[in-house]
Amino acid sequence: MRKSSDPYTITGLNPYPWIRWWYALAAPRIPPDTMGLPLAEREFLRRGKLTSIALLIELIELLLTFGPATHDGTKISAPMILFSIGVIIVAVFLNRARKRLLAGLLVLMVMEAGMVSLVAAPPGGQLGVTQIPFIFLLVQPLMISVLVFPGWGVLAFAVLNMFVTALLLSVVPKTHEMQLAMQTQFVPIFVIPLAVMFICALISFIVVTSLQESLERADKAEEITRLQQAMAEQAGRELQTKRQLEEGVREIISALTLFSNGNNRARIRLEQGHPLWPIAGSINNLISRFIRLREQEQPMEETLRAIHAYLITIRSARATGTPAAFPRTGTAVDILIDEALKYSADIQRPDSRSLYPQ
Repeated sequence: MRKSSDPYTITGLNPYPWIRWWYALAAPRIPPDTMGLPLAEREFLRRGKLTSIALLIELIELLLTFGPATHDGTKISAPMILFSIGVIIVAVFLNRARKRLLAGLLVLMVMEAGMVSLVAAPPGGQLGVTQIPFIFLLVQPLMISVLVFPGWGVLAFAVLNMFVTALLLSVVPKTHEMQLAMQTQFVPIFVIPLAVMFICALISFIVVTSLQESLERADKAEEITRLQQAMAEQAGRELQTKRQLEEGVREIISALTLFSNGNNRARIRLEQGHPLWPIAGSINNLISRFIRLREQEQPMEETLRAIHAYLITIRSARATGTPAAFPRTGTAVDILIDEALKYSADIQRPDSRSLYPQ
């Protein structure tokens, strides 16, 4: 995530305040999480910002030349500039809508047409020596093509511009002075513009290719860094889970040991969210149910022990021929034996035989 202390940049995540408003109008919309985007998407967003800057520069240039164009004595310059401004505005909306290639092509077509018209339709209908500087203006759309096309596209556009330049210098009618200059100074007039375009295109190709390779290396380094961070975080989580499991196992063993030693209050105490919390809850429920079952079975066991004790006493008295000394067990068997003895004594008395029919 971008911090407020990040340095200002032109096309980065923290652009300068004076250019942010233009990015909000002309640059592609940037998603919140830019760090997770692939290299191709980040490169597209960066080129979108650069294209928006080129559109802004071209728009300012057209606005500055509109005033002089209204007083140049022609009726074509001002309407052409207005048309070009309209095309630039359309290109701004297209670039904002992620149609960067279409926006760049529109701008290049307008710029190319404007530059060619300055040379192909000179004042007076003939190309003079004063129009020679306008030939070098074709370098301007060549620089814009760097933002639109890949590296090889810049070279192709340069070849196209060189062909157009050579065609203009060969086909457009020339003044007598221009014809004389072409004969005496052919290299400065014809070869130098072509060489300048080729050199600019070659340098742009090298810079763009080198920049793309640097971005790919940086992207791979970022991917490796993110992978290392993810692996470190995963290792930390696994270590924490291992510690929790060890602590949980020790707690379970301790609670079960206390319970096996007769401590009915022993329970496994783990926090909710612990990896072993469901198992601890199940074991605690099992212990509680076992204790309740033991409490329910204890009276029955005491009754069975009392019956067994009475049987031993009766068998012993029968074997020895002595009166039986019945124990007191504190159970309901004592009451049953007492009632049985009273009944036996009552039926043995002569006066009570009538009370108990045979």
